[in-house]
Amino acid sequence: MLEELIKIASLSCGILSIAGDNGSRNVLDAFFLRKAVAEAFNERIESTIGEFLSVVGRLQAEQQKQVQDFQEKVLERAKRAKEQAAREALEAQRLIPKSTSLSTSMGTKADTNSCIKKEIHGQNVVIKRSNI
Repeated sequence: MLEELIKIASLSCGILSIAGDNGSRNVLDAFFLRKAVAEAFNERIESTIGEFLSVVGRLQAEQQKQVQDFQEKVLERAKRAKEQAAREALEAQRLIPKSTSLSTSMGTKADTNSCIKKEIHGQNVVIKRSNI
């Protein structure tokens, strides 16, 4: 880059010495100044646009990931709801036993302290059972 500036400076000095008078020198100075400003301005614009597009791309990728995560959650929730509905339908038709799990409480007799835990409409319900 430094070599290029030296070449430009020597070239402009040669042109200026050929031009001779002060008026032509001012015109050439203004030309090269405008050219340098335009080049620097274009570089700055290109850099800014590149950074902007990079940020937009990153944000778009993050948004796409969030949408994909949301879709996966919705599909998983739908799958669980479908399985639960199918299970309840089979239980209602008595094709499979009701989904219960036995749990024993701490006590002297496990049979008298046993209870049935069942999920009804998304709520856990505990039914105590006694041996009569």
